[in-house]
Amino acid sequence: MFSVPHPTIMNLREHIDGFRTSILQHFPETERSAISLGLNLNSRTVEGATVHAEALMMALAHSVSSPSGRKDLQDVLNVNKDCEEVLSKTEQSNIAVSKKCCWCCWQLYRYWNRDDSDGPSTSVEPHTVGAPRFALLGIHSTVYPWSPPPVGVPIEFLRMLATKLQKMLIDVLKSSHRSRQEASLGTLSP
Repeated sequence: MFSVPHPTIMNLREHIDGFRTSILQHFPETERSAISLGLNLNSRTVEGATVHAEALMMALAHSVSSPSGRKDLQDVLNVNKDCEEVLSKTEQSNIAVSKKCCWCCWQLYRYWNRDDSDGPSTSVEPHTVGAPRFALLGIHSTVYPWSPPPVGVPIEFLRMLATKLQKMLIDVLKSSHRSRQEASLGTLSP
């Protein structure tokens, strides 16, 4: 039917260095070198990011429900008419996968489904009549390397996801750094 190209990032090393710099700016100058040691960013981790099946299915279904999205399906993925017809019928049925999804896929699900059982979403795009509906088994707590599908995912969502992930990383680094400082103070006490 179609194939999804493996995601690539031009100038990956520059992006990783820029990301590291933006994260470290949230810490006092005196703590940055210690924090940087815990911030293990490398190209191997980023290159391992994949497009997850449930994210792709949601993005494809949303692409078919809009004229510009249909054009993207043709231009980016070379989706044939038979596949497009199958995808266009997703508004009448649920899309489900057999396992709980990762945190990033769950955020995409919540973006398009404001009324899920976890309470109000931070979605900026409410569910509209005729748009596809999805069913997912839930979420596990692991954040895996994740690449957005090449079509169908709004840039506003990607910006929101990046902000949430950066905040989570900064919070974890602060907590970890504080714990190390407390532990080292405890070993110096009589």
